[in-house]
Amino acid sequence: MPFLWPLRGRASAAASRTQFMMNEVDIMRDGPYVWSKVTGQVTSVRSAGNHLQQDDSRPLKLPLFVTVPMVSSPTDAAPPGPFPVCVLLNGFQARASYYAPLARRLASWGYVVLQYNAPALTIIPDAAEMPYLGEALRWLQAASSGEAAQPTLQGRADLNRLVVAGHSRGGKLAALHFCSGSVAGLPIRSAFLIDPVDNTAYTPESAAYPSASKALRAAGRRFGIAAAGLIGSANPEGSNWRLFEAAAAPGSWRLLLQRAGHTTFMKPPTGVEACLLDRIFGGGPLSRDTAVSVTAAAMLGWFGQELAQQPSGKHQGGSRTAAASAGSTSSVQAAAHGLGMPLAAAGLREAAAATAASTPEADLVQHSTEPAAGGVGTLSGPALAAAFQHWVTAAGDEAGVEFMVKS
Repeated sequence: MPFLWPLRGRASAAASRTQFMMNEVDIMRDGPYVWSKVTGQVTSVRSAGNHLQQDDSRPLKLPLFVTVPMVSSPTDAAPPGPFPVCVLLNGFQARASYYAPLARRLASWGYVVLQYNAPALTIIPDAAEMPYLGEALRWLQAASSGEAAQPTLQGRADLNRLVVAGHSRGGKLAALHFCSGSVAGLPIRSAFLIDPVDNTAYTPESAAYPSASKALRAAGRRFGIAAAGLIGSANPEGSNWRLFEAAAAPGSWRLLLQRAGHTTFMKPPTGVEACLLDRIFGGGPLSRDTAVSVTAAAMLGWFGQELAQQPSGKHQGGSRTAAASAGSTSSVQAAAHGLGMPLAAAGLREAAAATAASTPEADLVQHSTEPAAGGVGTLSGPALAAAFQHWVTAAGDEAGVEFMVKS
C-alpha cells in the first residue's frame, strides 16, 4: 500500500525554533522531567549460544539499565508517575550505552526506559534471545512494586502501558515481540523500529532466525519506523526497513532521515567508538544529536497516539481504532497519565487544534478542558499526528527528514 502525506519543510532554523516553542518548552530538547539511572541484573537459564551458534544451555548474567523520570522538587507541576514503560533493544553487538541519549530523552518526557546488554562477542540466535525480555520485565515488575521495590522505581513503572522499540537487529526483535502480543503476561501496546534489519545472508530465515517482516505482515499491526536514507552493508537492500515498510498496516508512520547512515542513530560514549562504528557499519553526514532528537520526537508522537487510543487495554489491529470508541473522558485521561507533555502541547498546540477541529468527530478523543497529568489537556491521536507533520513541514528540509503515514 502507498504511503501518504510526504512532507518536507520550508522554514529557517530560527523560524522553526521560535514556532515550536511555547512556555519555554521545546519538543526537540529534553522534556519537563529530570532522570535517574537504576541498574540491575538477572541470571538467565536460557541458552546463550556460542560463536558456532550452538545451544549449550549455559546460564548467563544479563545486566539491566533503567532510565527513570523524576521530578526535581516536590513543588514541580510534572506528576511523579506511574509512567509507561518503553523497552529499548540494542542492535547487533551494540551496548545499551550507545542508546543512552535516546533513553534519557524519552525519560525526560515521561517514559521509564528499560534496556539490557546481551553477552558481548557472542552470537545469540534471535529465538534464543527472545526470552531475555520476559526475565528483564519480571525484574522491573518486582523492582517497582511490592516489598522488594527499589526507592527510585517505587510506583514509577506502569507495565500495563508497555511499548517496545529497537535499532537494527533490536528493531527486528522488537517487531517479533510486538507480533507475539505480550511478554511475561504483559500486553505490548505499540512498537517503534529504528532502521530495522531482518534476515540477511548471514542469518537466513530459519527456526532460529524467524522473519520479523513476515510476522508483521501476518499480524496486520501498525507501527512506527525511523529509517536511514543511506544504505550500506549493515542495512542492505532486501533486508532493511523497506521490508518492514511493505509489511506495515495502514496508519503506520515512516520517518526517513535522508542523510543518516545505519550507525547515526547510535551515540557511543567515546568518539573513537563512534568513528569505528561508522567505518565498519556505515555512518552518514547527519549529526547523531539531530538523529536522536528527531527520532525521539517521532517516538513520543507515535506512542502518545497509540497509548491514548488504547485506554481499555485492547490491542490495536490493522485498521485504525476510532478514538471515540476508546472509552470515556476519564479513561482517556488515565491512559495519558504519566506521558509527560504530549508532542502537540510542546509548542505545537495551535497546529494540532486546527487539525483536530477539521477532523470528523468520530476520529477524535472527546476530552474535557481540565488538564491531564503533566498539566496538559488530553489530545487525540489525529492531533498528535498533525503536530508532528507540522514540524516536518516547517523544518524537515533542513534536517533532511521525510515523514509519511501509510494509507
